[in-house]
Amino acid sequence: FPVTIKGKELAVKSQQTGAGVGDIIKMERAFSAANVDPSYVTNILAWMARSKYKTAQYQALPESKQEKSGASKGVMHAPTFFNKLGLKASEMKTKSEMEAFIQLGSAIAAIKSPTDRATAAMSIFHMNGERLLALFSNPRAMDLLREKLTGTAKILEQQSFKLRAAYERYEMIRPP
Repeated sequence: FPVTIKGKELAVKSQQTGAGVGDIIKMERAFSAANVDPSYVTNILAWMARSKYKTAQYQALPESKQEKSGASKGVMHAPTFFNKLGLKASEMKTKSEMEAFIQLGSAIAAIKSPTDRATAAMSIFHMNGERLLALFSNPRAMDLLREKLTGTAKILEQQSFKLRAAYERYEMIRPP
């Protein structure tokens, strides 16, 4: 029953993050292609959802208050870097976590200086920023985020919640 187990895992991750199962599958593939542990996907997607919300709140503040709340002990927080990267909260808010992640990753990858690129990634994604630099700088991995799903991945995307239910029913009747 490996497919039902994977379907259950994807359905749970989708419920935890609010992201679609297809987006989770794409991110896991991209992370693997960039040699980044796919177990970080759930944390990154949850962080993207929170960050989009906080950025929108930050950008709604008057500029004088943005400056006061924009830095903490010398390290800028995500909304400040979103602004520096030319990303607008009003646009980011309407995008899925996956679309926002791709846009953010592309903006970080476009930074010329490796030091500035690392600073941006670490300031936005904290400890995960260092890991994500490998993904953002890998064109094939970034392409995997944009591709449409086919085959088994498409079936998992469409049927994950049914597979989860089947797995849970099996667990109830399985002998000890």
